[in-house]
Amino acid sequence: MKLTSSKEILIKKRMLETNASPVPVRTIGLLELLGSIGIIVPYITGVATILTSLAAMGFGLIMVGALRSTS
Repeated sequence: MKLTSSKEILIKKRMLETNASPVPVRTIGLLELLGSIGIIVPYITGVATILTSLAAMGFGLIMVGALRSTS
């Protein structure tokens, strides 16, 4: 949703301020998507399962960064 929504929708849903650039919100959205893929794919395929743990830790750091950027 953060990747594909227009700036107006992001403003309406309070994910973005009126005068702000949507680039940070879209970046966080992309990182969330990649983090989700990084958690699921190694676990399902059984290849390099250590990546599941690493992706989960990275995903947690992304969430902390998103929290800090919005508060």
